[in-house]
Amino acid sequence: MIAAISDKPLFILTIGLVILGVLFLRALERKCSFPAVVGYLLMGLFLRWQNDRMGFLNHEGVWTLEILGEIGVVCLLFRVGLESNFQGLVKQLPNAVWVWVFNVGLSGLLGYIATRYWLGMNLIPSLFVATALTATSIGVSMSVWQEAKRLRTDLGELVTDTAELDDISTVMLLVILFSLVPILEKGGSLHEMEVGAAKALSALLFRGFLFASLCVLFANYLEKPISQFFGRYSHPVVFLLGSGFIIGALAGWLGFSMAIGGLFAGLIFSRDPNAVKEDASCEPIYEIFTPFFFISIGFQINPEVLQHASSGALVLLLVAIIGKVLGAIIPTLTKLGWSAALLVGVSLVPRAEIAMVVAKAGNSSQNAPISDELYASMVLVCLATCLITPPVLQQLIKRHSF
Repeated sequence: MIAAISDKPLFILTIGLVILGVLFLRALERKCSFPAVVGYLLMGLFLRWQNDRMGFLNHEGVWTLEILGEIGVVCLLFRVGLESNFQGLVKQLPNAVWVWVFNVGLSGLLGYIATRYWLGMNLIPSLFVATALTATSIGVSMSVWQEAKRLRTDLGELVTDTAELDDISTVMLLVILFSLVPILEKGGSLHEMEVGAAKALSALLFRGFLFASLCVLFANYLEKPISQFFGRYSHPVVFLLGSGFIIGALAGWLGFSMAIGGLFAGLIFSRDPNAVKEDASCEPIYEIFTPFFFISIGFQINPEVLQHASSGALVLLLVAIIGKVLGAIIPTLTKLGWSAALLVGVSLVPRAEIAMVVAKAGNSSQNAPISDELYASMVLVCLATCLITPPVLQQLIKRHSF
């Protein structure tokens, strides 16, 4: 009982030190142009390393840290949506569809070829790796665009749309893959695979339609009267964030990422001028919770697992970068020019939460098609893309003429 009680002050102490560390990293960013996002990731990795050695966080503490990370990504994407120009995002959607098709298709194809033929893996693990590499961590790049105050530009809106489409399609591909794995393992026919994929996709599309319908209903008929009602009795920010968390949770329950839910919630309120004005009041909340998203990514990475990563990790890292960058440059080069096309491509490089979910699913499922070695390689790829992208993207945004 004493140990259980003493764990709580220790956890609160850890959180306090992390928050002060975040302040130090922000000061370092302003003085030395060191990307704070990279510091957050390294802080999470350091915390995991120390916790594995000393065990100062129990199971409940680790779980709470993960929850803070989920709250952080909802806050981050909620703010991205709130500060976005909804009409601008709709306008860029046709362009984003082309970038999405090319970057997802090329990333998946190169990931499959690299795993199947260069690394000599079987069909199913190759499909898991290909699926994971189609994802984009919308939170990592969006934080850089947001800090640079370029989110509402045409390029910022194009990147937002494309990254959102990437994440949604990766979730859909994972659902289809899970429906196909049992059929592939028993050598099922093409007809069986088609039926299994169709059933899984139909169920997911129905959930997507349900989520979109509820968001439209809330935005058009409920948001304004409810906001006005609660605004009489409390600060509007409370309703703003509470609604964002509810919509984020709904997206998670329906099989989509809570990051997507947070973005949708922000877009709903971006139509309300009063809600946008309240964004400044949310600033301290963003500053507290958003870093925990990146810290939790670093904390999820077991340093011991990285030791088992093979030389194939370098191959997968190159494929991960080339697939996204080239997949964005091909459809945008002639229309946007080299600088803008490269900027879009680099913004799509980070893999984090959804890519790691796919890799973990392949490693922890019943027959574990992804071996520990291949899983370690994928974790290393996710870590490397999250560490490499922010500083490169920061410089590209500075040099580009908007």
